[in-house]
This record gives sequence, structure tokens and C-alpha cells, in this order.
Amino acid sequence: MPDVQDHPSFISADAAYDAREIRQYNRKRRIKSNIPVNRRSRTHPKRGRPFWFDPELYKKRSAIERFFSWIEAFKKVLLGLNATDTHSSG
Repeated sequence: MPDVQDHPSFISADAAYDAREIRQYNRKRRIKSNIPVNRRSRTHPKRGRPFWFDPELYKKRSAIERFFSWIEAFKKVLLGLNATDTHSSG
């Protein structure tokens, strides 16, 4: 049986999830946080080594979110058409 990961190796999230607690939680579990720095939430700029951030990986996350948004919109249209079809045939 192949080895199966029981936890992710990295997490991509938007800048709203840029919090020390989230980054520490992920670091303790050896999960890389691909989260852009939210400059508005920081009263003092971070000193020391900058956080890891891969913009190409972040772009892929955006594409996946757009896909799921499209699926949700398609389901709403499909349900609306189905309800219209039920009322018009009855």
C-alpha cells in the first residue's frame, strides 16, 4: 500500500488569514503557509526573515477558487431551470 499523507504539506490562503496564530499552528504541524502578508493588519512591520510566499502557487489557488465559484453559479442556474421546467409542465 502506498504511503498516504494524513495532513497537507502546504496551505494557500488569502491575506485575511495572515495571523501569527495561524502561521504558528501550521509551523508546529510542519505545514508551509503560502499566505501573502496583510500590511493593513500589522501595526509594526515584521522584522527578521520574511515569510515564505510563492506567487505562482497563489495564482493556482485563485484559479481553483474561480472554478468552484463557477460550479456554484452553474448549480443555481440549473436548479432555477429545473424549477421552471417543473412549473411549466404541470
